[in-house]
Amino acid sequence: MDSLASRVGSGDFDRHVPTPSSSSPALETYSYATDIIESLGRLTVGAGRSKREEIIRAIDTEGGSIYRPEALSIWGIKVLDRVPPAPLVALNKKQVLLYIPNMVLVNGKVENFTLNVLNGAYAYGSFGFFEATVREQFGDATAPGWVLIDKKLLSGSRGKDYETQKRMVEEKGCSMPRVLEAVLLNLIVFAFTGERLYGTGIYTCCMEKVDGESPVIVGNFDLRNRLFIENDRAGYGVACVQRF
Repeated sequence: MDSLASRVGSGDFDRHVPTPSSSSPALETYSYATDIIESLGRLTVGAGRSKREEIIRAIDTEGGSIYRPEALSIWGIKVLDRVPPAPLVALNKKQVLLYIPNMVLVNGKVENFTLNVLNGAYAYGSFGFFEATVREQFGDATAPGWVLIDKKLLSGSRGKDYETQKRMVEEKGCSMPRVLEAVLLNLIVFAFTGERLYGTGIYTCCMEKVDGESPVIVGNFDLRNRLFIENDRAGYGVACVQRF
């Protein structure tokens, strides 16, 4: 991962994303995503097949997943940003390249894209558990831009304290995830693929600390589709993030 940042490009990313063929894994993902979308009924009113095809073009097929701004329309969220070109990075199946917006239109209102806004738009009504102190201190924080996030926790990071985890990810040329990054990663991957990245008992430690002391953790995405956002001093694992 150390060398990924050196491969960032400044050109139009669309030129480098192949159009899916009829046998493409992307179309298999599209079929699954369509089922979820139709069953939840969460697409923008009047959106049909053309809108669903626009959403699935957020999925890259070359070894990893790319969730472009249009992917958020799966929850009726329209991104209003002037979105910079996606960075040209060497993806693998263990990573996700994700755009986190700054300004969005949701439920007819222009809003900053935050945990509180995402919580209100999430297809299942709300997160499973959104601890009050985390919501109060970080619920309105923004974190716009492209991020490259590992889907799995860093090997050897479980059980380590915050400072040790921070040092471990920095040695990889990365950062700890912000809570909004970790939450959106889990929800959007699940929406398109049905995969729960941080399943029962699995959490990533995040950059933020409640009252500057207790790290925020995100995970425990259970079979009732509840994602837990809380704070804990215990040494859970940590994911690696690169920001562009």
